[in-house]
Amino acid sequence: MKKIRTLLIGLGNIGFKYDENSKYIQTHYKAITNNNNFELIGVIDKNKKRLRKIKSCYSDTKINKKILTNTDLVILSVPTEIQYKFVQQILNMGFKKNFLVEKPFVTDLKRLKEIYKKNKKQKFFINYYRNYDDKLIKCLQKMIKNKNLKIEAKYSKGFFHNFSHYLNLFIKIFGKIENIQFTKRESLKDDYIANGMIKFKKLSVSFKNISDNKDSSFIVLKNNKKIFHYKNDGLKILDKIKKNGLKPNYNYMTNVYNNIYKTLNKTKSNFYDIESHKKLFENLIKFI
Repeated sequence: MKKIRTLLIGLGNIGFKYDENSKYIQTHYKAITNNNNFELIGVIDKNKKRLRKIKSCYSDTKINKKILTNTDLVILSVPTEIQYKFVQQILNMGFKKNFLVEKPFVTDLKRLKEIYKKNKKQKFFINYYRNYDDKLIKCLQKMIKNKNLKIEAKYSKGFFHNFSHYLNLFIKIFGKIENIQFTKRESLKDDYIANGMIKFKKLSVSFKNISDNKDSSFIVLKNNKKIFHYKNDGLKILDKIKKNGLKPNYNYMTNVYNNIYKTLNKTKSNFYDIESHKKLFENLIKFI
């Protein structure tokens, strides 16, 4: 397949700034420009100062139809509250190719169904980057062969905004949610601060909200003994599964783009898209 012509909209933290002075690949900009399967053809941002830092491709403060006609993949690296507006604007311009949008994307089930129904031929990837992490997924898939497992997860910020990273990963590995029991649930704008327990067929996951200045993490216990500790995007292996060689993944955006390329080439891949997102909210709405 030819290079995927990519348009990046938004040069904020995850779009450009996180790794601007770093050797790691943690933003869309660096992931695209360091992957030979992608070609960055343009960037859009209202901040002209940021645009001046990128001179290797087309740049502007507004989207136009001309740039979209040459685009295979639109990256929407903009705040959650305006993503739906951008999607509608771009679709109304006749764009019929693919999107990669930031999590948690649209959390209104009616809008999710509307986008999904109208655009089934397009891929809407969502950047829950742990769902693109091949090594982590392989390790967790091996883990479910064990009995007497449980998971304890801690997350900062909102239930949808942050815990959804882990929740979507657990669904990918452990299957459908059978039940959710809340011990705490408080509204937070379009989100929740919540503690509780999620039951899957083979194990349960407890979740607890923590201070925003602390890192989200989860531990896996077997017979109440800790065997895994996932923190700072790395998994500390505490038993015989050391051979998986999982280390902190500071180049996590590389996984995202490698798996998107595989998906668009219709080869085996790990990804998270709007269909998965719709199924999640159809499931969650029963309990929330």
